[in-house]
Amino acid sequence: MKKRLLSVFLCLCMVFGLVPATVWAETTNGHTHYLCGGSTCNGSGHENETYKTTFEKEIKQEGNTLKIGDKSWASTKVSNNTFYILPAGTYYLGSDISPEYTIKIENNVTLCLNGHKITAADGMDAIYMTGGSFTLTDCKGVGTITHASSKTGRGVYVSSGTFNMYGGSITGNKAQDAQGRGGGVYVYSGSGTFNMYGGSITGNRATGDGGGVYKSGSNSSFNMYGGSITGNTANSYGGGVYVDGGGFTMSGGTIGGTKTGETNTATYGGGGVYAKANFEMTGGSITGNNAYKSDYISTFGGGVCVGSGIFTVSGEVTVTDNTKGGTKGADGKFTGDTKNNVYLPTGKTITIGTDKLSEGAQLGVTVSGDYGDYPFTSGWNANISDKTPSDYFISDTDGYVAKLNGSELKMVTHVHNWTYTASGDTITATCKNCSNNNGNDFSGGSVTIQKPEKTKFNDGKDENAKVESVGWFGKAPSVAYAVKDGNALSAAPVNAGTYTAGITLGNVTVSVTYIIDKATQTAPTGLTTKGDIKNSGTGEIKNTAEDMEYNISANATTGWITCDNGSTRVAPGTYYVRYKETDNYLASAVSAALTVKAHTHSGGNATCKKKAVCDGCGQEYGELGNHKFTETVSKMYLKSAATCQSPAVYYKSCLVCDEKSSETFEYGEKDFSNHIGNTYLVGQKEATCYAEGYTGDTYCSTCNHEIERGTSIAKNAHNPASVWTTDETDHWKECQTVGCGNIIDKAHHSGGEATCVNKAICEVCKIEYGDVDATNHKHTEVRGAKDATCCEKGYTGDTYCTDCNALISSGAEIPATGNHTDVDGKWESDGENHWHICYFGTKFDVTAHTGGEATCVNKAICEVCKIEYGDVDATNHKNTEIRGATDPTCCEAGYTGDKWCTDCNTKIESGSEISSTGNHTDVDGKWESDGTNHWHTCYFGTKFDITAHNGGEATCKSPAECSECGHSYGPLDANNHKGTTYLKNQKEATCFEEGYTGDTYCSDCNEKIADGQSIAKNAHNPASVWTTNEHDHWKECQTVGCGNVIDKAAHTGGEATCVNKAICEVCKIEYGDVDATNHKHTEIRDAKPATEQEKGYTGDTWCIDCNKKITTGSEIAMLEHKLTLVEAKDATVTEQGNIKYYYCENCGKYFADVAGAKEISLSETVIQKFPPEIIEGNNATVNNGEKKSLTFRSNAAFADFIRVELDGKTLDEKDYTKAEGSIIVTLNNNFVSTLSVGEHTLGIVSESGTATAKFTVKASEIPNESPKTGDDNMVAVWSFAAVLSLAVLGFTTVVSKKKRAKEYLYKAYGSKLAALNKRRKKKRNTMKKAMLSAAIIITVAAAVILIIAQFGKKSNELVGTWRYDEHTQYVFEKDGTGKLLADDVTYSYAYTVKG
Repeated sequence: MKKRLLSVFLCLCMVFGLVPATVWAETTNGHTHYLCGGSTCNGSGHENETYKTTFEKEIKQEGNTLKIGDKSWASTKVSNNTFYILPAGTYYLGSDISPEYTIKIENNVTLCLNGHKITAADGMDAIYMTGGSFTLTDCKGVGTITHASSKTGRGVYVSSGTFNMYGGSITGNKAQDAQGRGGGVYVYSGSGTFNMYGGSITGNRATGDGGGVYKSGSNSSFNMYGGSITGNTANSYGGGVYVDGGGFTMSGGTIGGTKTGETNTATYGGGGVYAKANFEMTGGSITGNNAYKSDYISTFGGGVCVGSGIFTVSGEVTVTDNTKGGTKGADGKFTGDTKNNVYLPTGKTITIGTDKLSEGAQLGVTVSGDYGDYPFTSGWNANISDKTPSDYFISDTDGYVAKLNGSELKMVTHVHNWTYTASGDTITATCKNCSNNNGNDFSGGSVTIQKPEKTKFNDGKDENAKVESVGWFGKAPSVAYAVKDGNALSAAPVNAGTYTAGITLGNVTVSVTYIIDKATQTAPTGLTTKGDIKNSGTGEIKNTAEDMEYNISANATTGWITCDNGSTRVAPGTYYVRYKETDNYLASAVSAALTVKAHTHSGGNATCKKKAVCDGCGQEYGELGNHKFTETVSKMYLKSAATCQSPAVYYKSCLVCDEKSSETFEYGEKDFSNHIGNTYLVGQKEATCYAEGYTGDTYCSTCNHEIERGTSIAKNAHNPASVWTTDETDHWKECQTVGCGNIIDKAHHSGGEATCVNKAICEVCKIEYGDVDATNHKHTEVRGAKDATCCEKGYTGDTYCTDCNALISSGAEIPATGNHTDVDGKWESDGENHWHICYFGTKFDVTAHTGGEATCVNKAICEVCKIEYGDVDATNHKNTEIRGATDPTCCEAGYTGDKWCTDCNTKIESGSEISSTGNHTDVDGKWESDGTNHWHTCYFGTKFDITAHNGGEATCKSPAECSECGHSYGPLDANNHKGTTYLKNQKEATCFEEGYTGDTYCSDCNEKIADGQSIAKNAHNPASVWTTNEHDHWKECQTVGCGNVIDKAAHTGGEATCVNKAICEVCKIEYGDVDATNHKHTEIRDAKPATEQEKGYTGDTWCIDCNKKITTGSEIAMLEHKLTLVEAKDATVTEQGNIKYYYCENCGKYFADVAGAKEISLSETVIQKFPPEIIEGNNATVNNGEKKSLTFRSNAAFADFIRVELDGKTLDEKDYTKAEGSIIVTLNNNFVSTLSVGEHTLGIVSESGTATAKFTVKASEIPNESPKTGDDNMVAVWSFAAVLSLAVLGFTTVVSKKKRAKEYLYKAYGSKLAALNKRRKKKRNTMKKAMLSAAIIITVAAAVILIIAQFGKKSNELVGTWRYDEHTQYVFEKDGTGKLLADDVTYSYAYTVKG
């Protein structure tokens, strides 16, 4: 078997070994997509599987650690720089990473950003290439190579190798090193190549040239096939791209754009591209860029600035909408800028490539100097002679047009004369003055007005109409809005309605009509109804609002009535509610049907206190009911309390209204705690200071029962003498009461303090006692002390008592301090050291000189003692100056000067020659010129800054004035009229005749400059008040000579009612007839609801305005009873019962029969609760004085409990507890032990009545049975126990009384009595404890022997509490344990019943 398994395993290994490695590659942990980032691709050049890549290794960052896969990616130091070198392979980012150093590429690497960021460290480039190829892509479209905000460093630096960019974004980088070039990408002059197929280079900055890309050197190359370069900034030249050496080829993609944030900007030139080297453009677009330093003379080329390179174009290329100057707004766009697309310095041209320009290609051109002086193309006739120049090239400067001049194109002077033509929603512009080579009018493009996206109120879409332009020369015209056939609007409308949006150019207007529909509303919710209110004939629809309306029909088109806020009163019936239609909202769908019921009083129970309350409307109805008198035991009904002569007497009372009846009843037993008549005392005795008294027991004169036991009267306080009696050791006072003489508060002297000369004084009696304390010295002084010095010893001194002059302690020697003090505080020194000398002549602090600085003329000064030491330093020159320096001039060399020491006059360093500057300075600052050029002359006679005249403007009156030197040059311009003008042939327009603006003539040359235009007729001046007749209204023009009728129209709008004519909504005048059928305010009259006994009526509808009956109501059928059987139910103590009866759900009445013929009231159906009873605990017994709790259970509901009564009196809640289980009341054992002997009545009072129980308190004594025949041996035990018990009893009584007396004395006299008895107590304590313990043991034993011997055979009779006398009780428990209770002392024992 094992061999078979091994054979199968080897076969599988061979099969898997034949599978190509590419199969397994699909199962790696990396991810796979095309280089463009997509899972599928049709992009040019990489749609086949060759460009589908599996990115196998993950790069991520965990904390501060970079990882490739699960391994750390360590940095590598190369020369003086540290890099993260990325080995050859395919990678993807698994997280954002922030490398501490630049990532270096030396081999072939492909990286997918996978939507993550590479954030480079401050001052470092993110990617540095020195070889191989690096392919960058991003499958998520949001991955970036960047720097943190305010940090610097390039995005990519390509020194050599090939960088292929298919995706991702190089953004937020800044070149700020010494060169400040290439904020996004720097392609070095070595052999580096940068190919851009996709992705973006955006938002980068260079403090020098090339905000987006800087390409350097002739051996490097930059090829742009796609992607975008936007929003980059250069502080110098080339906002998007700067080409310095080699070449830049652009066949696709975009540089710049017209959206917010897409504009590339450069301070001086080449907002899009600065071509210092060759730039070939065969496709793509350069738009929306800006060169913004407009006050700088060489700021040109918002799109392309052609420097020393050659700019070649072919194919479908676009360089338009680029500008220079202006003010940059917060949105990144410029205002106040001027068109400047391709800037050609003097002598520069645009070369037309052999592939020619395609249809749709367009370039704006600005040429330097006089536009007509030289051609701006090269290769026009050779490559594209059959085309119209102005179709491809447009002058950035108004008044010029591209025309063929020989074999090339020139910009020639031209003033456009635009003609505007409307077609549908489009206006097209053509120039009559500039026909192309084919004789056609020059097209200025077209603009089209488009409807807004918004089609419905509050739909969140844009309400502004759009203006789309195609090849348009000017700025897009503004849009005007108006209500259709109505007033103009100041802004785009947002409310529902029909509107027009239009644009106007010249005398041509086109417009579109569009509708903003009303929005829909949801049906109202949360509405409820309330039936007929207080039998008023109306109910309510609740939770309504004024923007709602109701109707009796869900589909009604008329008859809707506005609701009230909060609730709306309506007659009984079924209704539907909806939100009303408004200016911007359609009426909503209707709510669910809402029924308002009619009303008849029913239900409720009348009592003697209150009429029945209707279950439906909550109103009282009917008559009051009868009283229900019952025997209720309550204080409020008590006529007379129980006394020792008779029980309590109560009035009968009504259960409902609590009214008393005149009838009474007795309840409970006589109350022997409530005595009437007089009382008398028995056993009174006065107290003295040596014997207790007694208040006497109180007895009732009526029943001779003891009412209250008397209490002991504590002994009086002793009357101590005012003066202490003392002896040598003690003090005390004697009682002055006759017959007492007790010693009080005797105690040892205490307190005070004996000293070496005085005894202590007792702090109580203030008498001296004891002996002096020779060691307690209270007043001392030190004698013979001496301080130590730096060279001599000292002495602490001896301590003496100043009272007894005794030596207390000797002093000690103090060593010399060694802390020398200088005589005068000055340093002594020699050539090497410095020191101090003390009062005793000893040198101290001897140290070497230190610090200070020797110069060429001075020795060093010690920084400690401030004394010179050492030698001068001939090489240390502190004060120097330059001698013999001269500045270079534009023609002569200068000299830096020699460096000399001003202290020792030594030459330190020789100077060097400074080359002449070549920066000539004009003698007088003025320009010199001839007819062609102007220049400056320096002090040495050299001409410099020789340039051709430029700028200025020739007019019909004077030649151009050079903008630099201010000299006139060139011929007059007969077409340029700059002076004032005047008009001929003017004519004002009226409301009935057109006018004419007049022809414009030049005041300088009197030539006609421009034809005037017709002035449209003025608007009529209508009267402020409408003129009307029965059918129409109109206004008349107030202009003299006109009188035209304006806006005549038939009366419209308004609504005629049954009492009023309609009012025209335009002129506000009544017109037409009243509409006798249109009743606006109605009410229902004579409505009556149906009942089970009578038919109803819906009521007639009447108009409140004209008092006409509109519709007649209809009869409502009599209602039928809907009877529900309620089965009979027996009453209990806790719950009422009921008889068998029927209830009508419609009318709410009660009936005794199924036919509903015999009506009864709800109260007649009720069977009252049974009176409560005691179901547990009745007839209980307890022994007098026994601490035993008693429990009683009433069958009343616990929730109905009121109180507990005993013998007719309310018990305090502390004497019992109550619990659920019906009502369970337990009398506390301490309270039970206080009850008197006899029968007692307990009452548990509840809302159902009072449940009573009897229990008996029996007198309890130890049985005194005579011994039976045969028990002779027990007689001796009984006799011995009796005698012994009496002896012990007498002893314990004496001890108890003495104990109580001591407690009283202690409370009265406190510490004095304690001191008096202190010694006696010590003598008696031991004997007392022994005797008391023996007495207790003997008593317990005797009692136990006696009781067991007497009752051992009756164990069931032994358990319980047995009273021996008023001070002693015995408690026997069932478990064989017991307690002896003697006064306030308790002793436990165990017992066994034998025999």
